[in-house]
Amino acid sequence: MRSLAMGAVPALTLFFGSMLLPDTPNSLVQRGRKEDGLRVLRRIRGTEDVDVEVCACAVIHWLADR
Repeated sequence: MRSLAMGAVPALTLFFGSMLLPDTPNSLVQRGRKEDGLRVLRRIRGTEDVDVEVCACAVIHWLADR
């Protein structure tokens, strides 16, 4: 029983830690939140020139849905 409890500690840490992770630009674009995806990608890349990358994500998701 003790080993089961010891295994629960890392599992709970990962579970609650994953709640704090931000959405990825790719997941935001996939859910139709393109402007939010642009904002996050600009912050990650440190440049304003990310429109092509976000458009590529949108095209890939569009093709995947077909």
